[in-house]
Amino acid sequence: LNGLVVISESLGKFEESLQYGTRAYDIFVKSLPNQNDLRFGKLVNNIGNIHRFLCNYDEALKYYEQSLSIKQAVLG
Repeated sequence: LNGLVVISESLGKFEESLQYGTRAYDIFVKSLPNQNDLRFGKLVNNIGNIHRFLCNYDEALKYYEQSLSIKQAVLG
């Protein structure tokens, strides 16, 4: 689903991209016992990008901070 997030975003279909991102986020949370996974971190960052494009800056910041936390946990 992250590929659909990126493609939709590239086409300027931000609402559609956010829907894909939300679905993928929910799947990751339900399926991964530990969300410290770089793929999940990338998805979370992409969701932050969508919120930024939609001028939802507070939401974007929340996702960017979560992405940073994930990447720091994985990479140290």
